Amino acid sequence: MEELHYLDAKLKDSVFCAIDLETTGINPFTEKIIEIGAVKFNLEGQIDSFEKMIDPCMPIPHDSIRIHGISDEMVSGCDKIPDIIQDLNTFLSDSILVIQNPAFDLSFLEMEYRRCGKRFRFISAYDTVSLSRRAFPGLENYKLDTVCTHLGIELKHHRAFSDASACMNVFLRAIQKDKTHSKWYLDDLEYYAGPSFRDALIKELRSKKCRGSTIIPGREFMIDYIDSTGNETRRKISAKGIFQRGKQTIIHAYCHLRHEERFFISSRIKMSYSL
Repeated sequence: MEELHYLDAKLKDSVFCAIDLETTGINPFTEKIIEIGAVKFNLEGQIDSFEKMIDPCMPIPHDSIRIHGISDEMVSGCDKIPDIIQDLNTFLSDSILVIQNPAFDLSFLEMEYRRCGKRFRFISAYDTVSLSRRAFPGLENYKLDTVCTHLGIELKHHRAFSDASACMNVFLRAIQKDKTHSKWYLDDLEYYAGPSFRDALIKELRSKKCRGSTIIPGREFMIDYIDSTGNETRRKISAKGIFQRGKQTIIHAYCHLRHEERFFISSRIKMSYSL
């Protein structure tokens, strides 16, 4: 579907894909996807499905396990992201995405694609939270389980495929509240659901000015860094990439102190020195 004519397409001729992820944590720069669930559908209902558990090649924190119940043992021996990225890309291609709180899932997908040397491209993504607020006013909140309880939709919350299926059903039930929806164009959906996500949420920068020097990928620096616990260390880094997500800038680098690749929040760099 050409982006120029995207909003001129008829809703009844469009293909959507509801997608949900379970992850090792909430930071797309340092955490990984461990489960993907996706449902391709149109106004008539489900067309196809995609469901995969992923080995993140890192331990799953106990706090995350308490949320989704996915343990290290459950993902051990499963495919890794590079093994399934092409199949996922094929499944999602030419579909309009439907996601509960798209910023979270889109950021994780963008970073996983980048780690595989690919760019995550999508036509647009609609937020079922915004859509539910419009279609079902007056609810206590618009969490997925709350909306599903209101609508009588079965949900095994915090498992990817169940959440994706629920998003599909919430989307369909929401637009069906307007009796003229079968005559809609995507332009009408944009008006009803609110603006869709169309641009990448993570942008790659060529440089980042920090106190002391400007950090550029491909070069080495010494930095005085304050970690999340407030400890300050001086460490040598080899910068690999610079990413911006909202107001936060992250520097991807090889850390010679820890002997591993890490992501550094630029605002925590107290001083930087070019080597």
